[in-house]
Amino acid sequence: GSAALVALGVLALLRHLLRDGLLTAGARESVRSTAPAARRAKGPRRWVTALQARELRLLSRDRAFLVQTLVLPVVILGSQFVFNMRLTSDMVSDVRHLGAAAFAVMAYALLFSTFQTLSAEGHALWLLFTFPRPLDALLREKARLWSVVALVFPSAVFAIGLAAAPRRGWDAAGIAALVLAGVPIYATIGTCLGVLGWDPLAQDQRRRIRPG
Repeated sequence: GSAALVALGVLALLRHLLRDGLLTAGARESVRSTAPAARRAKGPRRWVTALQARELRLLSRDRAFLVQTLVLPVVILGSQFVFNMRLTSDMVSDVRHLGAAAFAVMAYALLFSTFQTLSAEGHALWLLFTFPRPLDALLREKARLWSVVALVFPSAVFAIGLAAAPRRGWDAAGIAALVLAGVPIYATIGTCLGVLGWDPLAQDQRRRIRPG
């Protein structure tokens, strides 16, 4: 009974000391200042895991990472429509061009997110080795999260494109299914390349991702 009381007291003390998180001085943690009230627990998570919720929180704090992941793919695709007006007519007339545009914006979103699976951890990488789960399982959780995030872009492209030309056959459904099915596949490929191309022993943060 005494041991149980001591253990519960230690857990209560640790919960109080770590109520704002374990690290608050990292490169991504210090980008935005968050109020303690915004970091309080809001009940059990049903749709995302603890690691995925952490990734979303870091994404909301790091403006550069947020712009690269969510804004830059839209800007790149939108600039193509501005400078190449023929692209719009091709997408309306041929569903294959619409599928290519949807895949392109999805690929850009995964390029700026999954390639930084480990490099974005920075000095907090050691935390992944302390979780009671294998490292590959944690990486799969990250890949699933970025798959869902990247899935928004091709879905929006197909919705806008098919709304502009509603008379489509089963070929449009087939191409849309092909592109959407490729999202988790390429998210896994991007995560693997991000892991294999990362050098954790590099002293310079900018040299940790191998150009090859």
